[in-house]
Amino acid sequence: NRAVKEVVNRIEQTWEKAYENYFGVNFSDFTLTAETIAKQLDLWKSQTDKNPAVIWVWPRKKTIQLVLITPNQIPVIYSVTDKERKNVLNTAKILAGEIIDPRGHHTNSYLKPAQQIYQWIVAPIESELEKHKVDTILFCLGPGLRSLALSVLHDGEKFLIETYSIALIPAFNMIETEYNPRKNMQVLGMGAAEFINHQSLPAVP
Repeated sequence: NRAVKEVVNRIEQTWEKAYENYFGVNFSDFTLTAETIAKQLDLWKSQTDKNPAVIWVWPRKKTIQLVLITPNQIPVIYSVTDKERKNVLNTAKILAGEIIDPRGHHTNSYLKPAQQIYQWIVAPIESELEKHKVDTILFCLGPGLRSLALSVLHDGEKFLIETYSIALIPAFNMIETEYNPRKNMQVLGMGAAEFINHQSLPAVP
């Protein structure tokens, strides 16, 4: 159990440091360990009508490592073997290309990569999600997957977003964990059309 918890701590520290190096800013001090994250999820569960979980997806050289934490539970680690990192990232790029290509807007060409990625990063933990009655997933994705269109992932019958509320976070230690009910508030929607390291989004302008 200690080794499993250390995996979460190591991922959190590594990814937080990567963001700090990129932006040249010290965002936060690493304080939330696997145990405190599980307790925080349980607190959110009691404060809201949601049952959240966090999934870290770490594409390694020849495996995809998945780490799952549900409210008040110890982390669970899954390794999806024989999945080379370059193939995983390439499939994510193909999915992104199918989504943003205007020629594919009236086709289902995105479904094959969307279903493949679902099988890699969601299907292995479906039984645990169902067991703990999870309805909200916070995804923390590793390098190369952080622009992944999570809502389009597909299990063969329906989209991921039809089953779960989903959110993408950089690292659990980099989000505001205090719950503040937000009802009847105004929302500002923003978008960017061009990026330095990613393809442009043709529909945004």
